[in-house]
Amino acid sequence: MLKEVIAGLTDMEMNVYKALIKCHFASGINSDGSDLQTDLRETFLKSNVRPSQFAGILGSLAKKGLYQNVPWDSHHHDYEIKRINGRCEKVRTDIGSVICDEEITPEFFK
Repeated sequence: MLKEVIAGLTDMEMNVYKALIKCHFASGINSDGSDLQTDLRETFLKSNVRPSQFAGILGSLAKKGLYQNVPWDSHHHDYEIKRINGRCEKVRTDIGSVICDEEITPEFFK
């Protein structure tokens, strides 16, 4: 299923998706399994898209099951209120969560 979703990404979605995965390693954020936390600022800089495009692409990747916002908690003050599925939610703006599989897309991890 994941392989088919990835195969159907647009060029810009693929560019941001690869940057999300690559910025996991640069971020130093610990995670496990196929749900990697990634540095959104670094991802944005590596993806070479405009800010409005970046936000839209993250939303598109989320709808396709490849990205998730990280909920804001009381220990972090960097947050934004976003409208997600008609609800307002506080989410972290420094990190996000990318859904991937190193066995399916090993070249993305290089």
